[in-house]
Amino acid sequence: MTTKNLCNLIAAGADLPKPLRKAIADLVSDYFKTPTDTGQAVSVSSLREEQAAADLMDEQAAARFLDNSPGTLSVWRSTGRYNLPFIKIGRNVRYRRADLEAWLAKRTRETGATA
Repeated sequence: MTTKNLCNLIAAGADLPKPLRKAIADLVSDYFKTPTDTGQAVSVSSLREEQAAADLMDEQAAARFLDNSPGTLSVWRSTGRYNLPFIKIGRNVRYRRADLEAWLAKRTRETGATA
């Protein structure tokens, strides 16, 4: 398991067993040593940028996440049918995982009412 996979598990709030949490804590503390300790330390801001880039999904990944087709997402964007946030980078469309999860949470119904 890579460091990135472990970080994604932690970010997703996975309920991890205690030995694995300790191993992760040790790994993270080693990772954030000062440059004089390892020569490989990185800034927290660069890690945040890396994580933010990893949270962006292309149209196909977002469609799989929402169990729809990419064409459906395209129609929703162009018609404004649903207020689903997206990002344009040139001609590429990206979706933030957090935005998709929030959008789904807003659409959660407790009754059979559709209004």
